[in-house]
Amino acid sequence: MKNLFLKNQESKIMKVSSICMCDECQKRKMPELFLEDMNGNYVDSIKVSDLFTGEYQLSNDFDELQQNE
Repeated sequence: MKNLFLKNQESKIMKVSSICMCDECQKRKMPELFLEDMNGNYVDSIKVSDLFTGEYQLSNDFDELQQNE
C-alpha cells in the first residue's frame, strides 16, 4: 500500500498508519484512520467522513503537501 498523508488546518503533516475496521467501525459503517507524525508517534484517529469536511488535505505525495504551505 502506498503511503497516504494528511495536512490539517494548522499545516501539520501526518501519515495514515493504519485503517481500523473493528466491530464499532463496522456497526457505523465508517472506518477510522490512525494518524502518526513523521517520527512514527501516534497523533490522532479520525473517521473517513472527516476527510470531506475541509479540515484535511489528503495526498499520497508528501512533497506536494509541503509545497502547498
